[in-house]
Amino acid sequence: MNYTHIQLHTMSRERFEFNSAQKENEEINDNQEAKVTSVEDYLESIEKSPVKEIPLDLRILHWDQDRKKIEAKLRNDRVARQMKALVATGIIFETGKVSCDQIDKYIEEHQRDGNIEYIEIPVWNENGEVSGYTTYRGERNALEVNKAVINEIGDQFDEEYDNRWFYEEIEREKDLQERVRLGTMVYLGELSDTEYLTFRKNVPLSNLEKITVFDELKNPISDVKKVYARLS
Repeated sequence: MNYTHIQLHTMSRERFEFNSAQKENEEINDNQEAKVTSVEDYLESIEKSPVKEIPLDLRILHWDQDRKKIEAKLRNDRVARQMKALVATGIIFETGKVSCDQIDKYIEEHQRDGNIEYIEIPVWNENGEVSGYTTYRGERNALEVNKAVINEIGDQFDEEYDNRWFYEEIEREKDLQERVRLGTMVYLGELSDTEYLTFRKNVPLSNLEKITVFDELKNPISDVKKVYARLS
């Protein structure tokens, strides 16, 4: 692929890093926040019913798996919405799905058509690996003539890509709040670094989950975190 913004801010099938879309439902923080349990109440509860500690190396593995799962989900969602916007213009057309073991053959077969640009968009699985491709095509002349439209659509996606950490933390917190509702975790509210470090002296690290707090401009606030803790 060598076309400027159907590279959608430089996409390639080896490394898929592109500026992505504005969320259709950006107000995802509207969900009711989990009830806050005080640190004192939590410490009292685990004193009565101790929580089995998870080995830290296993917990780190779980964190990494969760991170890859969220990144894949958000990346696939951004890509699908951006490509849907491009298809809606009539500039490109979706042509189907291609498996990983067939993609080289697909590219080789379609390199012969000089007037058509073929685009292969990776689909990522929960392990952070490419599991297949969605394919598109468009006439090179039409792509060139409509370059400004393509760039404009791409530009609309910059905010979400640039702030992907913010959106990833929202997805993480959705999962943690669900665990609170199920009774396997509690939400301890927003703790300062000092409060958190004091609290941590009495609780194994593997029992805790921290969520970054952001300001209204989606910039991370360094000295405070939302803290969740395991009950089981």
